[in-house]
Amino acid sequence: MLKNWPLILLGIAIICVATAVGYKSWTIHVAKNDIYSTAFNEFSGPADAPIKLVEFIDYRCSACRMKHDDLKILLAKNSDLQIIYRHYPVFGAQAADEAAMVLAASLQGKFAEAHEYFISRETPVKTEDMPLMIHELGLDRNQFMGEWRSPEIGIQLIKNMDNAKTLGVNSTPTFFIDKQRVGDGGSQMPSIEELQAAIDKAREN
Repeated sequence: MLKNWPLILLGIAIICVATAVGYKSWTIHVAKNDIYSTAFNEFSGPADAPIKLVEFIDYRCSACRMKHDDLKILLAKNSDLQIIYRHYPVFGAQAADEAAMVLAASLQGKFAEAHEYFISRETPVKTEDMPLMIHELGLDRNQFMGEWRSPEIGIQLIKNMDNAKTLGVNSTPTFFIDKQRVGDGGSQMPSIEELQAAIDKAREN
């Protein structure tokens, strides 16, 4: 019996490794599906567009603001494209607050207006700025104040961050299309030409 222990231990180790690999593959599969959800209508482009480009975004990220014009160009050139925004506030508490504000605005059908408002700002929206922001976006103040720090929105932001971690996302902006990451995952953002090529490839598939 003792002579077989090395083989038994090896078998257990193989099973553990196979289980871990299988679990990781499953969580990645779930995350890749989940990032295409639009429960808060946090997208630009047609609701029924067959091609979906996901952007992990932080409104305090200067690179995200730089990329915004490219994304508007891509939407104008590709009528079958939808861009889904996954709020991934890597720049701290103010970034998380802004992401929550945009999702709260989405619940009033104002995602597009809120997204444009926040992505075009050089400085964060602070608590004292909120009354003006609510007025400029035409939001119901009582509804907004009751929702922007709600558990529903908090859970959505946590889910975004969990999915980002599972998929190896550690910076913004990061893009996925057809469940594949666009670019090499390094510090260099994909160019508008690379994004268009990924859109064309998704269309062929």
